[in-house]
Amino acid sequence: MQKIKKMRMSHSQLPMINFTNRKMTIFGRVESIVDINSQEIDDLLKNISGIENMMPNLSLTLLNDLFKIEKGNRLIKPIAIYFT
Repeated sequence: MQKIKKMRMSHSQLPMINFTNRKMTIFGRVESIVDINSQEIDDLLKNISGIENMMPNLSLTLLNDLFKIEKGNRLIKPIAIYFT
């Protein structure tokens, strides 16, 4: 709820950006670059060596299942989103 308060759009305006065909520009910062291929990502959860690797491996596996990320893809933290 706190993040919604910081947005410049009202609750009634937010659903209007869903399923729109408008061009979107994202200004962001590269958080990390994927340095392993998709087969290695699939095998991450099978070989958990310690609890410290569990959450990063789970996150990467989930991203791979949803978006089929590949080696060299960049994971970006968005700072601003502009619609034109």
